[in-house]
Amino acid sequence: MFPAGGVAEPFVGVRDVAEVVVAAVTGGERYAGRTLSVTGPRLPTRAEAVAEIAGAGTRKA
Repeated sequence: MFPAGGVAEPFVGVRDVAEVVVAAVTGGERYAGRTLSVTGPRLPTRAEAVAEIAGAGTRKA
């Protein structure tokens, strides 16, 4: 684990980046000259992210 402690940071998925790129490339003038954000409103700590990922991987009987 990286020594990030309780620092909150954005986690960006490849699909999120791809969606923004497609929108920017196909959006014509709509996105011209704009800076687009690919992060969501949540900034989890590494511990929160690990816990969420671990919880998503649990199997239900």
